[in-house]
Amino acid sequence: MPSPSSPLAEVWAKSPAAGEQRGESLVAHTDEVIARLGVLRRRLGGVPERLGAPRFWAHAEAALRCHDLGKVAEGFQRMVRGGEWWGRRHEVLSLAFVPPVVADPADRPWVAAAVATHHHDLPDIWERYKPALAATELAAMVAEVPAGRAEQMWEWLGVAGGGPLDPGDIAEMLIGAHTLSRQLATPAERLVANLLRGVVLTADHAGSAGVPLREGRRLWAAPFEPARPYPHQSATAAATGHVALVAPTGSGKTEAALCWAQRRRASRDGSPRLFYVLPYQASIDAMYRRLERHVGNEVALVHSRAVRHLYRWLLDDGQAPATARARAQRHRALTRLHEPPARVTTPYQLLRGLFGGRGAEPVLADTAGSLLVLDELHAYEPERLGLILAGLGLWTGPLRGEACVLSATLPSRLLALLGELLPGLTEVRADAATLRRFRRHRLLPRDAPLTAGAALATARPALARGEAVLVVVNRVSRAIELGEALGEQLGDVVEVLHGRLNARDRARKERRLHQARGPGGRDPLVCVATQVVEVSLDVDFDVGLTEVAPLGALIQRMGRVNRRLRRPSADVLVFGGARSEPLPYEAADLEAAWSVLAAHDGEPVDEGMLQSWLDETLELAGGAGWESRVRKAQRDFTRDFLDEMPVFSSDAALADRFDELFDGAEVLPIGLEDEYEALLADPDRGPLEASELLVPVSFRQLARLKPQRRERGTSIVDAPYDEKTGLTFV
Repeated sequence: MPSPSSPLAEVWAKSPAAGEQRGESLVAHTDEVIARLGVLRRRLGGVPERLGAPRFWAHAEAALRCHDLGKVAEGFQRMVRGGEWWGRRHEVLSLAFVPPVVADPADRPWVAAAVATHHHDLPDIWERYKPALAATELAAMVAEVPAGRAEQMWEWLGVAGGGPLDPGDIAEMLIGAHTLSRQLATPAERLVANLLRGVVLTADHAGSAGVPLREGRRLWAAPFEPARPYPHQSATAAATGHVALVAPTGSGKTEAALCWAQRRRASRDGSPRLFYVLPYQASIDAMYRRLERHVGNEVALVHSRAVRHLYRWLLDDGQAPATARARAQRHRALTRLHEPPARVTTPYQLLRGLFGGRGAEPVLADTAGSLLVLDELHAYEPERLGLILAGLGLWTGPLRGEACVLSATLPSRLLALLGELLPGLTEVRADAATLRRFRRHRLLPRDAPLTAGAALATARPALARGEAVLVVVNRVSRAIELGEALGEQLGDVVEVLHGRLNARDRARKERRLHQARGPGGRDPLVCVATQVVEVSLDVDFDVGLTEVAPLGALIQRMGRVNRRLRRPSADVLVFGGARSEPLPYEAADLEAAWSVLAAHDGEPVDEGMLQSWLDETLELAGGAGWESRVRKAQRDFTRDFLDEMPVFSSDAALADRFDELFDGAEVLPIGLEDEYEALLADPDRGPLEASELLVPVSFRQLARLKPQRRERGTSIVDAPYDEKTGLTFV
């Protein structure tokens, strides 16, 4: 490495940071990014070599060695010292250094493609610097390298006889990269190209930020194993390879999965990451906070609203707004740099790495060789489940990851699909003794609508006994209607929870529920909720009332009643019968669930029978059709996306399509607009706190709401909003 007095110490890669006089030198920056390769190599655990790319890491190191060398140009050096914008692409000039640095001509196209695309896609670079049309421009770029500078660079790089830079070398490297991108035809070749770009981008971004890529010492040593494990926990932890665990809610599936991950990590080469994947943001938030207590900042929260949720939790913990904002934003920045070794996330965040949008390749590289825990996989509708299974096939197939699937309810058809996808899958189920222990509900089907009168008939005596009642309905409009009716009769003891609350009000409600009915909480309460309660809060009610729903959803709802086995049995009343309104579900699913439930009126729910009930309802609702939809989505996504990944490029249209499929939208009720503007103008609270006023809606609901206008990218809607009941619209 050149000494501080070397002429190369005056070649800067970046402008000075705030309060600094000197920028980071090109030599120091290059060393920083190359230093990240060791961890990345351990993370990928031999995946590139198994894909037929034995020179992968040599290509990555050479690309990082060369990627910023074009910054030696005089125009760039003036720019980083405060001069005018250079207007040329330094990565294109960097290509002139590739032939002398990379001895084997067969390696050069790979290195050149990675160098040329570490900021922009190859089609954009090719269009601007196409050699047949840009010869004069390429020569002008080379002419900007000061006399004698190339010799200094060759000495630092250890290249003998490098000689003067040649614009013809740039042209040759551009042609080689462009030709390579068009010749990569097989899925394995395209996957290697995406992994290479992902590794180079990750190392460059982390090195530029001075962020290490941690390997999880606390994570892999954390004490997750219970003192007296259930048999299914021990069997899951001991499983070699892929495993599927089916056990009752509250029986320690999470601990079993984490112990499995720790043991699998110890038996594998390299340093895998852990992804804990859940279907809903509320359950993701709860799992993140649970893991964060064990492993601190070695776990990251990853979903579309993570920074907002982190900000609110920090405020609630007593942090000043400015401190909370800085810490939440720092968490997001580290997560985007793929720094933490564990992530709690949705499957959609991982699928982003497969859709070919901007920044997809680092996400893809991050999943290679990883350990994946997929919780409540049954919760997704068939088309989305098909996409997830297609992704799982890639993550655990060519990318050599391992999966642990957890559920209280796993249909046999889904288990069979997993068996096809995950070779050697070990199936673990709770034993008979455990199932007897978790026999905690009495089923009471009611062939009538769930009305306010019916809810009051159960809630009043329960409240008088100091108990808590959970009322679950299928639509937000029903939750609002029923919540208002019960509130008029019972007062503030009623809490309404659904998905059309803004983040601030939902967080306040969830805090109250957790305090009243979380671990240690025994306060009397009535909670009227939609599906959001199924896999979100760790709450425990004494009696449950629910509208009929698909059986898997009903089992999750029952899991919030007598969760901690505080009583021998708790009543769960299921309303609806033949008169049930199907939306948002399919009528066949509700009819199938009701036909099974009605046959067990007044009986204790035997956890050992739930599997057969689940399979029966799926077949009654058209199990073959369900499986066909899953397989079609899986097959189509594999064919159209996974086998045809763009290489050294991205597709903005695909990224937009992804967001429409999975992310939904947010709106600002017009009644909150003044408060929103005031928060935006507040220097201490600012955009993060203002964003807590936005209400999530689907794109279909957004079209129905017909926004009045958009201000700073936010849709303003003329629909009533109340902090107790949320957003109301027809």
